[in-house]
Amino acid sequence: MAENAAEAGKPVVWNDQKIARVRSITFANIYANNTYLGFSNWDMWISFGEIMGQQGENLVVEEKARIVMSLQQAKAFIEVLNKNLELFEKQFGEIKVLGQDLSQEK
Repeated sequence: MAENAAEAGKPVVWNDQKIARVRSITFANIYANNTYLGFSNWDMWISFGEIMGQQGENLVVEEKARIVMSLQQAKAFIEVLNKNLELFEKQFGEIKVLGQDLSQEK
């Protein structure tokens, strides 16, 4: 919802604060069906890639972008992401993750 409001030029309200979202000239939409996460003592990064196929026994992933953020921002991001996934699933049903049972700890 917030993205549509931002695209329409309307301010987004977050924690009672209006946020005017403006796109950079380098803004890009990137498709990703593969992610890789890493972290240091200060930051976390998420690499986004697209599975291009297989080369012998190796899966070929073309890395498209990497986002680096503070650990605090990463935690806030995951909270917002989880809330939005819950809203989506309430409206459209459970999202199945193929090949993974996320309900069991390993």
